[in-house]
Amino acid sequence: MKILERGDIEEGVEFERAWIAMDDGRPAPVAMVGGILCDIETKETLLNAGIAFCQPVDSKWASIWPLSLTIEVQPGAPPLHANWATANERIVAAARRFHELAISGQATEGTAL
Repeated sequence: MKILERGDIEEGVEFERAWIAMDDGRPAPVAMVGGILCDIETKETLLNAGIAFCQPVDSKWASIWPLSLTIEVQPGAPPLHANWATANERIVAAARRFHELAISGQATEGTAL
């Protein structure tokens, strides 16, 4: 997996902080990005490629959210444009930390990521 184009570097849409919140009784990673509360998530294969998803919680921001990536999933395959995807190192690090805490059973509400 390779990032071909980054559309996730926008002035005013900077990572502020991330923490663990509860979502339907389960721990979930969230972040404040550019003053907007976002769900962050990723799968291990995306983490290994340095990619996370960062989607505004409030749907009114979803259609205008500027973070996106164009990714080559496999050599020779058509590029994939992924809305809400980011290679922002701080967001990816927060997603990675949550993944580690969740696997170890230590993901608790309020924990900073």
